[in-house]
Amino acid sequence: MIQTLARFRILLGWVLGVLLLYLAIPTPTSLALGIPIATVGLAFRAAAAGILQKNAVLARVGPYRLTRNPLYFGSFLLALGVGVMGGRVLTAALVVVPSLLIYPTVIRNEEGHLRDRFGASFEEFRQSVPCFLPRRLSSRMFEGFAGHRYIANREYHAALGFLGATLLLLLKLFWGSR
Repeated sequence: MIQTLARFRILLGWVLGVLLLYLAIPTPTSLALGIPIATVGLAFRAAAAGILQKNAVLARVGPYRLTRNPLYFGSFLLALGVGVMGGRVLTAALVVVPSLLIYPTVIRNEEGHLRDRFGASFEEFRQSVPCFLPRRLSSRMFEGFAGHRYIANREYHAALGFLGATLLLLLKLFWGSR
């Protein structure tokens, strides 16, 4: 079942996102707490997408110095931030719990592919960089970033989705308080 959810994780994310927005009861405090968390997640995703050359080069600069999976780590923080913005434990759980269940399977599958594709180079990378949680942050997170890769990898979709969710939560906050 987890394997099936992993395959449909993007669709699942949209469904859970809509449910989160429906169930959300945002407050000024929840927004103030969630927006910075989500913004850090967006930064990880943006930095990674601006470096990633899928199946061509093993990315090892920028956020890939900090975690082997900066896109998933960024997605997790982005989802957690939006969940917190929703103002309820339920809205945070809606996005955090599926991430904790699905990401290990997805990462295991992708790392098998990378091992096959890049061999010893990937094994050395795997031994020197943590899988998910960074040990530290770095001012060189955007090292190697190229705007054309960010666009080619369509990472702007995550930023637009976050802006849309933030706008809807702000509308719900102000409209719901009348």
